[in-house]
Amino acid sequence: MDYAVFGLSHHTADIELRERAALQGDALDQAVEWLRDADVPEFLILSTCNRTEILTFGVAGEARDVVASVLARTAGVAEEIVSNVLRGDVGAEAVRHIMRVASGLDSMVLGEPQILGQFRQAIETAREYGTIGPRLDRLAQRTLAVAKRVRTETEIGRFTVSMASVAVDLAEEIFEPLSEKRVLVLGAGEMAEIAVAHFSSRGIGSMVICNRTIERARELASLYQATPEPLDRWPDELGRADIVLVGAGGGRLLGVSEVRRALKAAEARPRLIVDLGLPRAVDPEVAHLRDVFLYAVDDLQSMADRNLARRSAAAEQAEAIIDEAVVHFAEWVERQRIAPLLAALHQEVEAMRQRELRRSLRHRDELQPEELAEHATTAFARRLLRRIGAEANQSANQDAWIQVLGSLVESADSNGDDSDEAENRLA
Repeated sequence: MDYAVFGLSHHTADIELRERAALQGDALDQAVEWLRDADVPEFLILSTCNRTEILTFGVAGEARDVVASVLARTAGVAEEIVSNVLRGDVGAEAVRHIMRVASGLDSMVLGEPQILGQFRQAIETAREYGTIGPRLDRLAQRTLAVAKRVRTETEIGRFTVSMASVAVDLAEEIFEPLSEKRVLVLGAGEMAEIAVAHFSSRGIGSMVICNRTIERARELASLYQATPEPLDRWPDELGRADIVLVGAGGGRLLGVSEVRRALKAAEARPRLIVDLGLPRAVDPEVAHLRDVFLYAVDDLQSMADRNLARRSAAAEQAEAIIDEAVVHFAEWVERQRIAPLLAALHQEVEAMRQRELRRSLRHRDELQPEELAEHATTAFARRLLRRIGAEANQSANQDAWIQVLGSLVESADSNGDDSDEAENRLA
């Protein structure tokens, strides 16, 4: 299979490189031009906050180098930097990868539904640019069908196991719907990033990200339409938040007196504070404050353990669906290889039939219709079989011919009366 997919994702590339290599707007226009200049016949670009990947058909052998060049030029970095973190697959594994991506199995938030919509939009964008042809379109449509099947037949999107994702599940149970709530995230590390991604995927109303390094807060906030603030602004933001997720480590951050003062002038309403720090970043005494519900890592572990078993079963079901789909798609690809040969064979046989029919019609004044049909079909069959026999005898691969001819004879034996029966039914 001449399919390939290469790109950058959260698995291998840091957020700064992913951001610089994102293909949106003018960068997308330029990337399309570069790919066309590289003579890539069919391609589709999927660019989200966590990945930028290019799916191609027709250049599997050169795809890695082409994609590395495009992403390096987009990011304004040396191609070696991109090549070191570039991830990709070719052939059946490329098909498997894109199906896993669209199904949410490769996402930072396992099973998140947004990636399916993003992939569908990538298909539409490729059509607008005219970069998707029949082979890539076939894969894209099969991928959409598989992803839909994964979502409807498994519970992959329901159960998450990271501490950050479980914290978001907890917030959703308490404050549903999240669309009317405000989240304050303290920290911008890996745990905070996962939580922000989860909150975004659940449709949170608004988010504020406070971090010691404001540049990092801005980077993360820009990906999820959040508001970045320096860490020392947390007391002001705490009073406006419904949910506080503390992902910053490095020792005690929220003391009970500071939290009490921050909430004193704020509206009295329930607030969920989740401490993901190790060591804990929130004073345990905060749990005794009025309308404050404090959860630490140990409190979330039991929820994560329950979800782990459920998610594992769902992921196995999803992988089995994708495995089946990859096999079926590979079979379709193989059929496409022989389709042009069958079409050419059909034309040649039809031309042979027409020639024999013309020869037989020269005797139409001498023969009865039944005799004329016998003459034409006998001559056609003899000429066709003579041609097949000559090709078989001259072939170096006698075993292949024996297998094919044996299958044809067996098929003829088992279905020999079908045409007569069909004709009798029509009579």
